[in-house]
Amino acid sequence: MLRSTVVGLFACIAVAVVASAEDDEQVAEKRAMRNALVRFGRSGMRNALVRFG
Repeated sequence: MLRSTVVGLFACIAVAVVASAEDDEQVAEKRAMRNALVRFGRSGMRNALVRFG
């Protein structure tokens, strides 16, 4: 009983860590897009996308 509880708890922690890492990647992508928009303006957004991918 105790072993299954420990394994279940470990699995929940692992899932939470993976989900958090994915959120961090999305936040970085959004930040890069926002910075490009501020830097180049709306008219230059196409050039920013070409330049930075």
